[in-house]
Amino acid sequence: MKELCLTLLLISCLLLEEAHAFKLPTDSTNNTEVFGIYLEAGYRSNKVANGELAFGYIDESPSRDNLFTDVDLGSNNSYDLVFGIITMSNRTSVDFSARGTIGQLNGWAVDLGYGYNLYQKRDFFIRTMGSISYGALGVKIGSIENNDLFIQVNDKQFYNERVGVRARSNYLSFRPSLDFGFPGNRSIIFKAGYNFVLTTGTILRFSGSDVNEGSLRALESLDADNVSFIIDGVSSSEIPVEYNGLYFGLAVVF
Repeated sequence: MKELCLTLLLISCLLLEEAHAFKLPTDSTNNTEVFGIYLEAGYRSNKVANGELAFGYIDESPSRDNLFTDVDLGSNNSYDLVFGIITMSNRTSVDFSARGTIGQLNGWAVDLGYGYNLYQKRDFFIRTMGSISYGALGVKIGSIENNDLFIQVNDKQFYNERVGVRARSNYLSFRPSLDFGFPGNRSIIFKAGYNFVLTTGTILRFSGSDVNEGSLRALESLDADNVSFIIDGVSSSEIPVEYNGLYFGLAVVF
């Protein structure tokens, strides 16, 4: 995920070298279409289940060990780095962007947004925006301790002392937002919205080493009978993190 964010930053820097000054149209009678690129830094707030959290897994080795670990999900914050393009004509705008997410959540997405300026003057505008995103998000669950010769996940055998566990989901989201823009040679847009996220295909990814100390990965369905999250002593098949939440962004248009 860090590699993705660095790649987006590098591409942005290369394109910015070729970018001309971009000024959003402010005359509602002007139908001239303008084009620009932008960089955006964003903050998203995530909800975490209250109470004591633990992750349980019954491995598939002959001993069928019951493995449990406390879950520390850290802060409820994640951060986005976004590279996008924008076209604006009269009061409407279309955005297309790619984003990387780091923090409590990590992942990637591509976004398509459509906006309309509710209020527009030469040096200020207010825009309502609707954005649809598709991508993948993950959260670090922790690690389970090997108390036997190996931990077996499906047909994969892990021989290291601790095996890392992450949850990962494909997702589709819709984010309505209210944006405040300040046109100029380097236009600035403040964004405030809310992410409504629908996840599909949630899986658990186990990572560790094989008998030869080589890197090993294995996937397990969240719906598997031998997987559980324990919240205050009660078993649940749901990830204790809510992907829905507030979003705030600051974009600079070039």
